[in-house]
Amino acid sequence: MLELLDLYKLYQVIAFRKIGYFIKSIKELLMQKDHANIFKIAEQKIQDQIAELVKIKHSIQGIMQAQTNTSLNKICFCEKENRFLKKIPVNF
Repeated sequence: MLELLDLYKLYQVIAFRKIGYFIKSIKELLMQKDHANIFKIAEQKIQDQIAELVKIKHSIQGIMQAQTNTSLNKICFCEKENRFLKKIPVNF
């Protein structure tokens, strides 16, 4: 029968695997005494990945918005006056 300590170690192994550690690394990690610090480092790593994914998501949303607002395969001539662009009328 599994004891409480065995269940805790099993929980740690599963957590380390979900974080992305390989089994060989997990074996070495379980031999260390300070698991809390390892989990803090892993948490920061995951937080950094989340932040990067949020940046990527915003970039994708910007691209989608630009595609929605931009007419492709259509030529527009613009006149530059006082550093602002204004659309030239079609009947020009």
